[in-house]
Amino acid sequence: PDFRRCMRAVEVEIERRLFGAGRPADHAGWCLEQATAAADQEVAGYYMHEVALAVRRRRHDEGLSREVVEERIGGNAALLQVFAEHLAVLERHDEREAVFRLEGEAWDDIREIEGQRKRREWREAVTLQQAAMRDGRGAPALLEQLALAWFGGYVDVEGDTPEARLRCLLGDDGLPGGDDPIQVVLDAFRGTVGRPDVPDLSEIVRLHSEHRRHRLAFPFLAGMEVLAPAARAERVERDETRIRQAFAFHYTTSPADRPPDWYGPLLASHPGIAADVLIDLTRAEMRNGKRRLLGIYELGDNEPFARLACLPLLDAFPVRCTAERLDDLSYLLRTALLHCDAADVLSSIDRKLARRSMGMAQRVCWLVAGLLASANSASAGFAASYRKRLEEHVGGNERRARHLADFVSRAGDAPFSTVNWCLEVPALQLLVRLIGSVHRPALDPLGSMSDLVRGLMDRIASVPTPEATGALAALRDDDALRPWRPDLVHAADRQRVVRRDTEFRHPDAARVLETLAGHGPANTADLAALTVDLIEELSRNIRDGNTNDWRQYWIRSVGDQPWRPGHEDHCRDALLSDLRYRMRGLGIAAEPEGRYADEKRADIRVSYDGFNVPVEIKKSTSRDLWSAVRSQVIPRYARDPGANGYGIYLVFWFGVEPVPCKSPESGPRPTSAPELGERLLGTLSPEEARLISICLIDVSRP
Repeated sequence: PDFRRCMRAVEVEIERRLFGAGRPADHAGWCLEQATAAADQEVAGYYMHEVALAVRRRRHDEGLSREVVEERIGGNAALLQVFAEHLAVLERHDEREAVFRLEGEAWDDIREIEGQRKRREWREAVTLQQAAMRDGRGAPALLEQLALAWFGGYVDVEGDTPEARLRCLLGDDGLPGGDDPIQVVLDAFRGTVGRPDVPDLSEIVRLHSEHRRHRLAFPFLAGMEVLAPAARAERVERDETRIRQAFAFHYTTSPADRPPDWYGPLLASHPGIAADVLIDLTRAEMRNGKRRLLGIYELGDNEPFARLACLPLLDAFPVRCTAERLDDLSYLLRTALLHCDAADVLSSIDRKLARRSMGMAQRVCWLVAGLLASANSASAGFAASYRKRLEEHVGGNERRARHLADFVSRAGDAPFSTVNWCLEVPALQLLVRLIGSVHRPALDPLGSMSDLVRGLMDRIASVPTPEATGALAALRDDDALRPWRPDLVHAADRQRVVRRDTEFRHPDAARVLETLAGHGPANTADLAALTVDLIEELSRNIRDGNTNDWRQYWIRSVGDQPWRPGHEDHCRDALLSDLRYRMRGLGIAAEPEGRYADEKRADIRVSYDGFNVPVEIKKSTSRDLWSAVRSQVIPRYARDPGANGYGIYLVFWFGVEPVPCKSPESGPRPTSAPELGERLLGTLSPEEARLISICLIDVSRP
């Protein structure tokens, strides 16, 4: 149906498959045959366009010309008309191309003539000022234009270096007296740094606040670049006025994408002067409503400079501002968090937050900064206070949550990469909840919000403490974070591994010898193996002993009523009494209803020297007999860091009567305790079977 589009695709595919091979010399003749044989007009038109293009361009047209084509299709008026139309279009296109080429050549000539004229005018202007410029003076207007060319401010002045751009502007010929025009300009730039008519700091600030620039600003900056290091030390670094002028011009008019070479050394030796200049300029910008405070973005790379300037600028920052200014505030706060004392930053933040007229979005920035600063403070009360204030201000509000996310995400950018990672687990948990509750991962097209929330989760998952375990569990169970639940489950699993690896301690030689001698276990695996061994010993005594211990697990009815299996708690208590007796000499504790993750309780918790093994008990008649190992033992109990993945699933076999629970899979009910044990073990993977032990105790009536 879409013939032309399909043919374009075919052409591309042929080009690819034939590795760029050209069309054959007689391609146009073959296309003419296809056109005359085609029944569809669109198909015929496509091939006639190929014929016309070949004839017009004289390519791939072997054996053809316009006359030959017209003769061969002379009996087909429709094809003749299509051929003529295609030729006419191609002829008009070629005519336009020719005109464009002529015009382009003419413009090249015009540009060359115009360039020669401009160079003559520039040279004449420099010649008129030649003597003054050699003495370090010159007309400010001329020097400003030359300095703009030096910094690449003219699109029609070519050159990869400042000197090359001046050479393009002034040419290679010498000035009267044989002076090199480039050296004359450089002398003028150097002299500008010491000129008496360069404005002082107050005048530069005034002009900047009025959106104006002094004519000597760019020449001064160019002079700073061309001065030799020794001359700079003599002429600038001993003159505080010149230092202030240099910093002021740099912060207001610096045209470069990166700081010039002179800036770093001068800033390192005079950070206090730089801070004073930047504070004066930025305060003027704040008063006069300039959209962005560009000078502040020099702060992040120099700690002494930032420590001197950040807090005064934060104190002066207006409590209501535009959206553009929020970016400036965010940068200032993050820089203060990185370089300034936490107590000083908190004092500044508290003073600002006391202002009731502060805008909503700006208050979010200050509160988040307070949360970050309080993480580095000596008082835990500060952190709790800011968590509470931030939650009250942001909770459930999507706009505020977005401002929160924006600040936190930028706190991870260079050079601030250490800022947000100093947060404690409660603060990270709060951020996940506030941001994640209003942003669904599937509805975040750019992925930045999702990346932020997952990054915060990863930070919690890297903390090997019970507090982090509880935080991820609470987040996972929070209904407001339901869309994030798979990510939270994954983070919780990773945290458990981290915590388990951190808390695990290899036994020393003495502990190993103690274990081999039949005393206390060396680790969780030993404790699990010892517990299984004791349970199997009890199982043999119950089944084969002469004391009829199986009776402990049944309830004898009154009168002629039959015996019935005891409740699980009844069975657990009977077993626990015997188990404790055997473990007592080894110093191992066995307690009922051990507390595990998510406030869940295992039937028995066996523990020794900081590690433990959960024991979950079921009867062969229990409805959840086949599912409990996966729904309880593995996800709830064995994941506890102290258990290191180990657990015991213990089943009391009461015989074929009462009827044991049937497996959800097809097949007969088990008829013996060993058969039930084998089938339960078959539900585990090899890795799970290495950690989870299946124990059967036969308490069926003889």
